[in-house]
Amino acid sequence: MSLGRSWTRSLIVPVATTVAILALGATPSTASTPRGRLHPQGTTITAVVVKSWGNCSSSSLIWDSLNANWSNYGSIPISIDYSHPGLCLTTDTVTLAKLEASGADVVILSDPAGQHALYTSAEAQALSQYAQEGHDIIGTYLTFEYDGTDDRVLAPLFGVSSSGAYDVSPAPVTPTYAERYPALPLFRSLGNPYVSSGYDFSELPSDGAWSSNELTSATPVARTSDSQAVILVRKARSYYGIYIANMPEWNGSTIDEQFFYNAVIFPATG
Repeated sequence: MSLGRSWTRSLIVPVATTVAILALGATPSTASTPRGRLHPQGTTITAVVVKSWGNCSSSSLIWDSLNANWSNYGSIPISIDYSHPGLCLTTDTVTLAKLEASGADVVILSDPAGQHALYTSAEAQALSQYAQEGHDIIGTYLTFEYDGTDDRVLAPLFGVSSSGAYDVSPAPVTPTYAERYPALPLFRSLGNPYVSSGYDFSELPSDGAWSSNELTSATPVARTSDSQAVILVRKARSYYGIYIANMPEWNGSTIDEQFFYNAVIFPATG
């Protein structure tokens, strides 16, 4: 694959899916929110980074800044735990018991395949069970496959097909995301388009673009003009799965911090 090659395939969103995703923009309520938890005002929403790029650190990542400056982005306190014992190292084994013991409301998978953090089917099942207990999950960049690390067992968490293949070389992108649903709380205070200053490469399907054949139950809520990078939302029965194809947390700007804040508290408006 030529890294400079441009693709123009459009994402196709079924009408029924469009209607479903528009409902995500509504004010959260017990009836409309698939999470098993609704936080009282002032309660901190916690996130745990599991087997990811930082490998238990915040070096070049936005975690420390976001923990210190969350109040710049909304009224709901958040805390991101990127060094949780037994979960943060790429050599750790993820279990449901460890996830439950973390007490985290949200799980973050930050470029795990890019760090060669190999997930087994049992670990993917543990993440799925934890999500089904009412905990959202966020994935970024090389979540599914890279350079011999095959983490496609994670794909169904985000409504992505586990049988899809990805280019061994990530695609260089201009991470300017045109928002299909600007009223979605995920895009609060970002402007439209959302211009990420994070790592400007994307996980790229082997057919050259993100399109409907890569998706099962995810809805593309934003994309770049060449469809080489997308933001996906899966609205499952008990949780939301959010995936962004570049890596906004890598040396990201305050706009990227706003995006991640919105993702952690999703679907609340803050």
